[in-house]
Amino acid sequence: MEEKAFAAVENALSLDSELAEGTSRGLPALSLANHYPHEKAVQDFQRALALNPSLAEAHHQLASVYNHIGLLDKATGEAQKRLLSIPAIREQDSCGD
Repeated sequence: MEEKAFAAVENALSLDSELAEGTSRGLPALSLANHYPHEKAVQDFQRALALNPSLAEAHHQLASVYNHIGLLDKATGEAQKRLLSIPAIREQDSCGD
């Protein structure tokens, strides 16, 4: 299954290398079989967020990677960014100001 997911992402990127959703290919790559390449996953998620800063899934996955490697402050920051990238939550937050 991992190979299929990774191949699908690579195929999408071959069609459009600026596809933010495709650049977050760190998720299928993070596995025991691939020896958990955290550095590469962080780079992929950061690239996805550079292309689309409101990509909630990339914030979520980057937070998960940071949490997994013990960078808890960074994990918390990304989790907060994820929440603020969801329109309904963003609207609620702006009403409280």
